[in-house]
Amino acid sequence: MSISDHIKKLGSFYENSQKEMRIGRDLIAPCLKECIRYRRGTATFSSSALRTYILSIDEILTNNSKIEILCAPEIDNRLLNALKTVTDDASKEKTISEFLDRFIGDAVGIKKAFEEGNKSKDPKYVEQIMCYLIANEIINIRFAVPLRISEIKASVFDEIDELSFDNINHQNMYHIKNGYFEFSGGAKLAIFGSVNETDSALSHNQELAMVFKSWVPGDAERCKQLVYKIDKDWGALEEKNENIRLYPIGKKILELIKSQSPNKRPKRPVLVDETQTTSSKANEPNHKYRHQDEAVKCFLENKNGILNMATGTGKTRTALKIVNELTNKGLIDQFIITCDGEHLLAQWIELLEQCADDESRKIFDFYPVIHTHKQGRKSFSLDPGKSILLVSINDVHNLEDMDKNILDRTLIIYDEVHDVGTIKRIDRLEALNNKISYKLGLSATPDKGEHNQEMTEAIEKSVGKIIFEFNLKDAIERGILCEFEYTVLDYYLNEDDKAEMARIQKSKYGREKVGNPMSQEEFAMAISAVYKASETKLESFEKHLSSNRTLLKSTIIFVYDKEYGQKVAEIVSEYTHNYSQFYGGNPRAILDDFKQDKIDVLVTCKAISQGIDIPNLRNVVLFSSDKQLGRTIQRLGRCLRNPISDEKKVAQVIDFSHIPEDESKSSYDEVRVKWFTELSKTKLKD
Repeated sequence: MSISDHIKKLGSFYENSQKEMRIGRDLIAPCLKECIRYRRGTATFSSSALRTYILSIDEILTNNSKIEILCAPEIDNRLLNALKTVTDDASKEKTISEFLDRFIGDAVGIKKAFEEGNKSKDPKYVEQIMCYLIANEIINIRFAVPLRISEIKASVFDEIDELSFDNINHQNMYHIKNGYFEFSGGAKLAIFGSVNETDSALSHNQELAMVFKSWVPGDAERCKQLVYKIDKDWGALEEKNENIRLYPIGKKILELIKSQSPNKRPKRPVLVDETQTTSSKANEPNHKYRHQDEAVKCFLENKNGILNMATGTGKTRTALKIVNELTNKGLIDQFIITCDGEHLLAQWIELLEQCADDESRKIFDFYPVIHTHKQGRKSFSLDPGKSILLVSINDVHNLEDMDKNILDRTLIIYDEVHDVGTIKRIDRLEALNNKISYKLGLSATPDKGEHNQEMTEAIEKSVGKIIFEFNLKDAIERGILCEFEYTVLDYYLNEDDKAEMARIQKSKYGREKVGNPMSQEEFAMAISAVYKASETKLESFEKHLSSNRTLLKSTIIFVYDKEYGQKVAEIVSEYTHNYSQFYGGNPRAILDDFKQDKIDVLVTCKAISQGIDIPNLRNVVLFSSDKQLGRTIQRLGRCLRNPISDEKKVAQVIDFSHIPEDESKSSYDEVRVKWFTELSKTKLKD
């Protein structure tokens, strides 16, 4: 009997509970690490079960294990109505087979590719690994279709609404929920209970699994009976289950799965700004990412505060390190990530679900449940233990009603904390922040500028003061960010710009007279808009572009608004057709295509100023630059990230500087241009 002490000591009963246990993590994953076969009968199967399999993926591949899934397809009205229109057996078989092809395409995660008959343009890691496992016969899926299919009443359900044992709408369906593991040497461990083969069932739902071991005298007979039953259903014995008909994965969908599968085992995505931290140098006292450990130490000493770290220097990884340190010390039971913007939330979700590095894998081991968005906020409130909540800054304040004892053992991470927003929003967060013991703010630009110091002070009062700083100059000198060349194009204010300036001045004077004065911030923003949208910049840009064609590859152009962006796009279109525009509300696929070099030039405004990783980006053009440096620093950070390559990258930054009519006066852009010029002189220190 070749099994480890860990398998021998597994319990006889497992259930998903609030703090102590997860069926997938604590029972299925350990057995997958040692078994040579996992044969399963399950009503519902989903690729989300990979979240459990991935915990043991190295051992599964090394041991050449087999995962064999017998599941019931989701019978729907489309299938039943189609069957009513055919009478001969051959047509019925074809109808069922086509339905099963669609079902497996959905379960594996390639439904869209299957329906379109094409290979996915941008397969995700989960899709890649699932296709790889099926193509290499590591996972084998069969379908149990009841012979009396006409007796089934159709009903549509999804993974979070899995079927109950007594669901009368699915009479006669294959609703078995058992399985067994076989180990080298012949030992077997059988499971029986309520759990389906989905992430919801394995980790989230109130489910149970009873365990029977072939080497335990009191379990041996029950284990033998369960193994026999599963093998009979699977079709592995001479005696068959007469109530079901078995269907393998169809030839057409299997061919597509194989075409989707990479030749080699797909690697988990690696965070670009963290690649060096996983090397052997990471433990050396002078490794270039040592600032992350220094930041972790500062936070643990303060419990609250803001990390002011340049874009691309590992704020995300540092936050994960803090989570793991607090967890290891037994100080927190759950944590919350909140930010402003769907793209940034989506990036966090993808990172945590893919377990792309050591820190996120450690987190997944302890926090297997991820709640997202408003619905997730509600479920998190009911059962927060050992889980993660990712939620919008506009909704997170609703957690204030949670028990103080729970929030006392909770960490909240405010990503891009400078975007917490208005004084009103901060006031709304006060009750929650007063209850939460650990508050972490992340930002490359936590200072809101001279016209909004009240906001800066309010953020620091709510989340904490800046407790650690690591700026762009530090990062370039250490080689974390790349060097850059800085080019300044001149522009002036035309007659329309001057007329608009006069109108703003007149409005300011008029509002003062009626007792409704403009705030300093409002006036500064109105003036700033004139400079940002000056059309004389277009002339300088077109002239520069005509002799600098390198800007037509791997370039983001930041503009004031969509209308101005259209004017810039018209200039770009004279030189290349491989460009696109990306604004709030546009499909994320545009951004994904740009990140994969399928689009050469992207014209945008605020949508990707911060938080989005584009490591291969080489050039930025700043039509819209703040006089103060906040958002401009964020945009600069987009192109200073180093790609995963030994090639030395030198970025190009194109900026604009106003030329005043009166030479005795300073340029509107003087402070920013001077700052950029000095920073561009920074070089890598050996």
